[in-house]
Amino acid sequence: MVDLQSVYSTYPLVSIIIPLYNRVTLIGDTLQSVIQQSYENWEAIVMDDGSTDGSYELAEKMANHDARIKLHKRSRLPKGASACRNIGAALATGEYLIFLDSDDLLAPFCLERRVKHFHEFPENDFIIFPMLLFNKEPYDLKILWNIDNEEDDLLRFLRGDAMWQTTCPIYQKASFFKTAGFDETLSFWQDYELHMRTLTLGLQYKKLMHVTPDCYNRRHKQDTISQGNNVTPPKLQVKEKVYRKMYAELNAFEKERKSVYQEICAAMLFKISFQWVIHCRDLNQALRCWHTCYEQHMVSFPTYKAGYYCLQAKYWQKKHVIYYLPLGVIYKFMHVLLPEKYRTSKSTLCQVPLSNAR
Repeated sequence: MVDLQSVYSTYPLVSIIIPLYNRVTLIGDTLQSVIQQSYENWEAIVMDDGSTDGSYELAEKMANHDARIKLHKRSRLPKGASACRNIGAALATGEYLIFLDSDDLLAPFCLERRVKHFHEFPENDFIIFPMLLFNKEPYDLKILWNIDNEEDDLLRFLRGDAMWQTTCPIYQKASFFKTAGFDETLSFWQDYELHMRTLTLGLQYKKLMHVTPDCYNRRHKQDTISQGNNVTPPKLQVKEKVYRKMYAELNAFEKERKSVYQEICAAMLFKISFQWVIHCRDLNQALRCWHTCYEQHMVSFPTYKAGYYCLQAKYWQKKHVIYYLPLGVIYKFMHVLLPEKYRTSKSTLCQVPLSNAR
């Protein structure tokens, strides 16, 4: 007689949460990459967000052929991928959770390897694996999402150098619920915000960024919520909200670490203010963002003033070409007065060829 307890312990159920909205040309490939897993004890919870292009019907057809695919419609507000992921996680019956976008793919060995490593490192709340970017099929771009280095992970996330994407972690389900899930009020950067929050909460994790990528992120030519133009007014507003939220959450850290992380938050808010000027030509929004930093005691008065005149000079430099030279001199002088973190930004995000990863 088969010992079911032993089987379930060795091959625990993995729940894969897939939000779906109008992906009729892509969802079939995504689900097929799940069906082709060498590890068979999984459930794919597909949460439809009101598709109108036949995506729901295609997913339903595939679910009729494989009972492990469980199709649901979003049952509450708000609309969006975050709510779909949270609802799907609540419905999940697996021991582990993976979040997969409806246009991305899993390598055939993905689940088998991830479960194996959780058996090796059971003390972790989540484990991180590398991701490869692709256009039409895996390995056609040979570019990694990001690579590991010796720098602090939270610092990298805070300055926009996101270490991992939505599908890279596998979570213990109980550990994921400690985070309170994805922030459903955000229309953008929901995964970045979640990943930073897992780090501020102190969840235990392990990175295995040196192994072969086991998930593939599709690059689109058209603009989407997660890709494309990151400096539109709505997205800048979301970035502001995320950094202010992170700044507040960092108050729980001990003094020295808090100071380092919060300084990065303030620097990023200045860069957002700068983007209001450069990309949106909106000085009022730029000064509002920067002034709020000073009001909330995120920056000193000298830093605030240097940033204030820097933003003013750059705006009027852009607006009145005739005064380019004197305004440029003022801008450069004020920019030099700012701390170095306000002036430099290094990132390896989506810039590392696979051949250079080792």
